[in-house]
Amino acid sequence: MSVVHNSGSDHQRPVMLVFADLTQNPKPRECKAYYLWIDEIIHELSKGQDDLNHLGKKSHTFRIPVKNELNEELNVLPYLDKRYKELRALKGFYDNVAKNTQEPVQAIDKIGTRLSNKVHLESVLEDTDNPWIDAPQDSFPGGLHTISDMLKNNNAQLAKVELDKLSKRLNEANKHEKADYFYQLGRLNSLIGKYDISLKNHKEANKLCPDKKKYRCRYLEMKLNKNFDNSKIIKQVISETEKDSDIEYVRLKAKALALLRDKRALSLLEDKAEKDVIVIKCLVLLLLRDYKSCVDISNHALRKLSLKPRQRLSILLFKIRALFQLGFGNDDPQKYAIIPFAGLPSMDDKILKECWKDVITSWEIGASLGHPDDLVYTIDISSILGMYFNEVEEIYEKIKHFARIRPHLIEAQETLLRLALQAQDYKTAQEQFSLIPERPEIIVFKILFEYDQKHRKDVVRITLENIKKLFKGNLNLLDTVLLCAAECANELALRKEEGLILKKIKSLPNGNDILATYEFYKTVSKNLLDKDKAITGLYETFKNGSTHPQVLFQLLTYLDSTTEDGAKKICEVSESIQKTRKLLFSEVLIVAQALATLKDWENLFALVESSLERFEDRPILIAIKVMALDSLGNTPGALKLLEKSTEENFQDASALEIYINIYARCGFAEKAQSLIERLLEKTDDSKKQLHLFRMLFLSEMNIDYKSPKLLDYCEKYGELNDKDNEEEEGIYLQLSFAATSFKENKPTQQQQKVFQERLKAYTKRFPDSKYLRAVTHSKDAPPGEIVEQLQNAIGLTEDIIKKYQQNEELLKSGQMIVPFPIKPSYLNNVCDLLHLWQISKISSPHEKQYHLALENGKYEYKPQQTILEKLPLIDEVSLLVLNDLELLEKLFDVFPKVAIAKSTIMRLQNWGQHFISGFSPIAKSITQSLKNNIKNIYQISGADVNLDFMSPDIGEYKEIINDRDQLILYSDDVTIRFIVYEDQYKQDGMTTVDLIEILRTKGIITELEASGKIALLCKWNVNGIPVKYIDILRVISLDFTGRESLDESIAKLKEHEDFNNMIEYIWGYDKQYEDCLKDIVSFISIIMSNEEIEVEENIIGAIWLTWYYKVSIKYTGERDKLGYLAKSFYLICFYIVANNIDTEKYLHISSKLWSLYQTLVEKIYHNQMTDEIFKKSIKNVAELVAKGENRNKLYKLINAGISIKSPDGQIFSQHYTASGVKYQSGR
Repeated sequence: MSVVHNSGSDHQRPVMLVFADLTQNPKPRECKAYYLWIDEIIHELSKGQDDLNHLGKKSHTFRIPVKNELNEELNVLPYLDKRYKELRALKGFYDNVAKNTQEPVQAIDKIGTRLSNKVHLESVLEDTDNPWIDAPQDSFPGGLHTISDMLKNNNAQLAKVELDKLSKRLNEANKHEKADYFYQLGRLNSLIGKYDISLKNHKEANKLCPDKKKYRCRYLEMKLNKNFDNSKIIKQVISETEKDSDIEYVRLKAKALALLRDKRALSLLEDKAEKDVIVIKCLVLLLLRDYKSCVDISNHALRKLSLKPRQRLSILLFKIRALFQLGFGNDDPQKYAIIPFAGLPSMDDKILKECWKDVITSWEIGASLGHPDDLVYTIDISSILGMYFNEVEEIYEKIKHFARIRPHLIEAQETLLRLALQAQDYKTAQEQFSLIPERPEIIVFKILFEYDQKHRKDVVRITLENIKKLFKGNLNLLDTVLLCAAECANELALRKEEGLILKKIKSLPNGNDILATYEFYKTVSKNLLDKDKAITGLYETFKNGSTHPQVLFQLLTYLDSTTEDGAKKICEVSESIQKTRKLLFSEVLIVAQALATLKDWENLFALVESSLERFEDRPILIAIKVMALDSLGNTPGALKLLEKSTEENFQDASALEIYINIYARCGFAEKAQSLIERLLEKTDDSKKQLHLFRMLFLSEMNIDYKSPKLLDYCEKYGELNDKDNEEEEGIYLQLSFAATSFKENKPTQQQQKVFQERLKAYTKRFPDSKYLRAVTHSKDAPPGEIVEQLQNAIGLTEDIIKKYQQNEELLKSGQMIVPFPIKPSYLNNVCDLLHLWQISKISSPHEKQYHLALENGKYEYKPQQTILEKLPLIDEVSLLVLNDLELLEKLFDVFPKVAIAKSTIMRLQNWGQHFISGFSPIAKSITQSLKNNIKNIYQISGADVNLDFMSPDIGEYKEIINDRDQLILYSDDVTIRFIVYEDQYKQDGMTTVDLIEILRTKGIITELEASGKIALLCKWNVNGIPVKYIDILRVISLDFTGRESLDESIAKLKEHEDFNNMIEYIWGYDKQYEDCLKDIVSFISIIMSNEEIEVEENIIGAIWLTWYYKVSIKYTGERDKLGYLAKSFYLICFYIVANNIDTEKYLHISSKLWSLYQTLVEKIYHNQMTDEIFKKSIKNVAELVAKGENRNKLYKLINAGISIKSPDGQIFSQHYTASGVKYQSGR
């Protein structure tokens, strides 16, 4: 039948048509009737259109099911109810959509199309707490979504696992889902560096869904990236997208045009919304080489626009590249195969500093995004600028992490290798060699790597094995590598290999310059102390026109900046260097020292001013600038700069301390102090005044730690500071402790009273202060409880305590075996060996972590003949000791020849060149002494050792000693001797005390001088010094006339520095009572029984009394005061008897001893002396004799000796008899 559609009718409402089959019965009422809901038919025919006009005049036939019979049993209500619910649901859906769009009908049509996909419908129906639509997790699209999120975070490893799972389910995916699978697979392969495979993946995705922009754009962009320098393919991409106007295609075309340097790229973006094109616009400007505009637009975007982190990173990377190009001015960095670490003359520090700061920011953003591959595009800039600004540590760990998670990026691996070599991170460098394919450049790095570690054999081997490859590579560092190899071959005496390498060097265009450098090296290596002659020869090469980098570098390194001639030459060489590159930071300091030596303040100021642009806020440069300004007469400018340094939180006083050290190094210490004091006069700000007084105090402490000015500065600080301010008052108290640490700065009674009052008030007001705390405990508190209280007071955690126990405490106790020169690396605030030695000499006896140990116990002198038959190999520890004892020159009076490791001499020379170190003069003094005796010194070295300017390789000493039987190691460090000689260290080797004894025996120094040297070693806390009693007597001999009373003798000994140094050393805080007792017994016994030693009784008494005061205060070894004297008297007598002295002589000694004993008893008790104490002093001795060995013999002799001059013998006999009976019955 035909149905005519009325366009005005509503076909959404249910309409029933009823049909009668008249073929069966012409009477309609009698035949069967059938029904059809015509609105369903019309809906099918409309195909989403608003009417049926699209059908034209065509007829459509439809069938009526016979089951649709209209009869009395038909119930239409369920159908109408169902249709009503459908209409109500659709109306609700329409209303919800209409709330959020002005075109609800079109929106609903699109939604319907999308929901025709089963997974999309399931995604909408998924019950989730998220405020967005999620695909079911077990569905194929759900897996794709998860993978997409992983790749957004650059997590390639997890993404690969998920993609592998989906690859097994591709048969269940529709075309769109398969396209996205290949799209995500392409992203993964791009992320892991498989760019060709990635391009194929994206091509497949585009082939499956060519109508989807996402896949087409990505494919074309990958095509562009692969063929960025192929104009034919670039034009092809432009042609393919010519008619596409969507923003994604506009961005793609703009990039393609920019690659062709076509300025139409910018016009494409002009009328587009800024947020849509800002990233591509920055890239286009970069590709068009409009670097300034690129930086300007980038700055605008970064400061003004709301950007996603990924957009911010992209723009920042484009800006970095643009700034880097601008930083070279008219020079193009791309033309240089290698940009030197020091930088090129054309480099603009201001622009490049901004670039460097952006580099650091880009790595921080990149880390938050999972380190996307894009970071590799500025990794070369990161390494160049990191080294140029001497701040590699800022990005080293970031690049290291990036290289580890992006192993496919060869640029990242090679950059990490270069930085690891620069940072001397040899472990990382070794790992990198296994990751990077070998080619000539990498072979060069491998050779330099082995050279840095002094693996000389490997340097020679690798060079000769790859010599042809190296020459074919046209390498910038070829001459350097060949020079290193020749040096190593020479050191190893590999003459054939050395000849082959030198022949290759000669074939180079600049071969003569390299050979001149090599000859310089050979001369210096053979005789480091005669380097002046070698430097003169190399300087002549320079004057003859050579500007080879190695010639210039060696001259700048070895010329002496502290002499006028050397300083002039350094300035000349530096000018030549700066024609091709800038100066390294270390080179800036060398030239600065030279200019200061020449008093060329104008050029010094210019140098430091330009250097501060590059190495900003370096305290040493600020300090040098202050000195230059002041010396130019611009004292106000110098004051202003120092004032600024106090305002900018230089709380560690870095600039001021360095400034003081530099002035002192140049001989202007007082001038420096004057400048800071004038700065104090200039300011009325109490906070600044406090800071400056503290700076003055710390600086004065560095110059002279016993200066009387310290207490004055401290008092002035205390007058200004706020007593209620925890920090200020805490610093005042700290300064007070430091100022009064030495007897030269003894405070007055009034000063002590003020200090004690303020200390008490402070600890009460601020019990938990981080500056100073008091811990209160009872005198009977166990040590563990006191330690726990101290730990709680200063906030020591368990981990920190363990760390201290493993380091400081082990060093302090002597259980950790660390050679003295290596200790600085284990101790806080200790710079190097020179610094440690100075600290060691002034530290307290209990601070053993700083001390030099000659021996673990008491050192035993070596046989002089054995030593004199050998050639001593002297280490730098012993050179320091000899220098301070003023025995270095005398060493050569004993030994016609000595040996010194070349590495030792190099370290001393390097220390002597330190511009800011207050200890440089010490190193220079030692070096000069060695130069004075150059003909008496063998300069030797081991073969493969790790030469370090800061600390020695102990293995080198061992190697040298093992290879040369005639050598004996001369080291004042027991640990070094132990490492070299192992179990034989007590028998082999020699020390400075051996030398002192030899010098004394040979009469080169007097007996008194020898004893004085021993006293100095005691004063300097050198552990293991064998102090002889005769040495103690010698050091005091000139200060006594023999007519002094006991009181006068005691007073003189109390003030005698050498005596007290020795006594404190042998009876110090850490000595056991029994040892101290044996010492005094042995000491007095020898004095009393040796007729060749004449010592007045009062001097003996004064020494004995000194011992008593030390042990009675520290130890509880006896019952009472008298016990210490009685025990020592008894043992002295016993010792003398044991040596079988004849009776007559013994009686005389015993009489003197008893008289002295009683005198000391009276001296100790003074006004408290009573008859009872007198008798008890006799009783104590009698009891000891009665209980001891040889009691009968000892009793008779002591009693006889007593009775000669005293009636005390009767009392002694009574107590001896009573004690003997009691002792015998008790036993």
